[in-house]
Amino acid sequence: MCIAASVGRGGKNLRDDVRSVQLLLNMHHAQVTGPLVPDGSCGTATIGVIEQFQRGVIGGSDTIGLITPDDGTTNRGFTMRALRSSMPPGFTQEKLQGILIHALAANVIRFFAPMLAAMQAASIDTPLRQAHFLAQVGHESGEFRYTEEIASGTAYEGSKKLGNTQPGDGVRFKGRGLMQLTGRANYAAFGKFIGQDLLTHPELVASIPAWPLTLLPGSGRRIT
Repeated sequence: MCIAASVGRGGKNLRDDVRSVQLLLNMHHAQVTGPLVPDGSCGTATIGVIEQFQRGVIGGSDTIGLITPDDGTTNRGFTMRALRSSMPPGFTQEKLQGILIHALAANVIRFFAPMLAAMQAASIDTPLRQAHFLAQVGHESGEFRYTEEIASGTAYEGSKKLGNTQPGDGVRFKGRGLMQLTGRANYAAFGKFIGQDLLTHPELVASIPAWPLTLLPGSGRRIT
């Protein structure tokens, strides 16, 4: 989690940056007043909690109620570094919301548990693997907005590499799920793995939260 510009008293207070800071502060709500509503609006409550964190948690090293981006130097970004370095361990729902900053809270709640299970099952357990996986899921789904491809799927009609051998396969087996499973061959392989007839009911891939995140054996082990 990072910010592009300053947040707080006198800052640029870009909406996404403010929301990132609010989410980070909420991870420390046991140490400061909170939690804040992560609405991207930097009002007196947010500035007050920033000051509390600066005074009470990091010992007054930065007490002006302003957080600047971390540029790797000792005189800038001190509070931001402290917020990130003192986050609770492990992959949490709050961290997922901070990574996919535009995702609706309801969708983060919906997909967090199956996403965590998928990552554990596929050994996506290093920062690099997690970064690749979360970036892919976030991109393919528009940050949890879509579980079905917006396009009709006609572009995949007759695609041999996708196994679309029958008329209508392009539309029938268009991208679905947070990972955009696409093509008759992939639906068949995935259906066999989870024990479901997805060739008859391909729409199920988009409707059951756990399925769009299930990974075939070995799919999470290629990044070291």
